[in-house]
Amino acid sequence: MNEISVIIITRNEQAKIKECLESVKWADEIIVVDDMSTDGTRDICREHKNLKLYERKLDGFGSQKNFALSEASNKWILSVDADEVVTPELKEEILTVIEKETFDGYRLKLNNYIFGKWIQDYKSLNLRLFRRGKGKFTSKKVHETVIVDGKIGELDNILLHRSWSGESVSNYMKDHVNFYSSYTADDLYEMGRRVTIVNSVFYFVLKPILIFFQKYFLKEGFMGGWQGFLLSVFSAVTYFKSYAKLLRKQKNT
Repeated sequence: MNEISVIIITRNEQAKIKECLESVKWADEIIVVDDMSTDGTRDICREHKNLKLYERKLDGFGSQKNFALSEASNKWILSVDADEVVTPELKEEILTVIEKETFDGYRLKLNNYIFGKWIQDYKSLNLRLFRRGKGKFTSKKVHETVIVDGKIGELDNILLHRSWSGESVSNYMKDHVNFYSSYTADDLYEMGRRVTIVNSVFYFVLKPILIFFQKYFLKEGFMGGWQGFLLSVFSAVTYFKSYAKLLRKQKNT
């Protein structure tokens, strides 16, 4: 037995969930928490063995994943998004490190598939594998992270992330940028962040420009061609829209 529970949250992921589930079918247990999908996501999930399916209305990514975590029963937790694939090489590395038990959690590298191209995020590491009872997700609605009480290591092999496989840039703006900026604005408001005359230039001008340059020149953008350039632009736009929506929220409350 591998002593691993894989946790996944879903909503209308029928185009991607099958490949994701196939890549983790070696796990002892798969926990899927579905946000009321209206496509065939749940039907695909029901075809898999060792899979427990729950329906729960999304009230934030952090809360949804903590619910999935609460239903897991094995010693180790691997958190995978519905649009991600665990490669055979990553699988073998995971099985090796959990047997050694040197660390309580592990960060993973990601390759992002966007606008028809794979782009490696060379700087970012995501904590996805951790010992149950040692880690939990933050309560943020988006950009949630895992907090582990213990030693953290890093894995060498890469998790494949199909962050956006659609061809339409306008659809990316509508489905991704607008969705994440809305939830981010909610998180900022709950954190007590406010836009003022003093800080507005920073939030709406300086910081978006800085994000673009960081993403493009220090991370994956420059090596990713025009796709990397667009990804860098959209990162800056998402930040800008998040604070624009925060400002609107301030005025409406």
